[in-house]
Amino acid sequence: EPKRQLLAQANVKLSDANTQLSAVRAHVAGLEEKLAELGQQYDAATAEKNEAIAQAEKTQMRADMADRLVNGLADEKVRWTKTVESFGVQESQFVGDVLLAAAFVSYVGAFNLGIRNSLVNDRWIPDMVERKIPMTDGMQPITMLADDAGIAQWFTEGLPSDSMSIQ
Repeated sequence: EPKRQLLAQANVKLSDANTQLSAVRAHVAGLEEKLAELGQQYDAATAEKNEAIAQAEKTQMRADMADRLVNGLADEKVRWTKTVESFGVQESQFVGDVLLAAAFVSYVGAFNLGIRNSLVNDRWIPDMVERKIPMTDGMQPITMLADDAGIAQWFTEGLPSDSMSIQ
């Protein structure tokens, strides 16, 4: 009979232990569910944070590009201001430059290089200076009639590079 009592006590302890084990397992299962939920929230928050960082970097890149554009436009303003000023100077000298180029085209075609240079440098330019006709200093008619790119193109097409051929 004492052994039966011990067995009954042991069975009661086992039953209590199993009950406690079930309660602990239920508590662990609840904690695991909560951990899984918190893990999902953490992943969502991390994804949101990464998205915000990416958006901030993209916005910063756009701001940097806008800043470069504004600075570039400011530089262009300076360049355009200088260009406008040079156009004002060119406009005031345009009359004399065009007069010299037109006279050159109209009158010197039949003459050789020496006579051409003499007419331009010894007669026309001093006369224009005496009459105070504004013109570019050191003006040569060919600079008004052709640009460097056009002259280079003529050379590549076989035109000799002497002054007479260019004129």
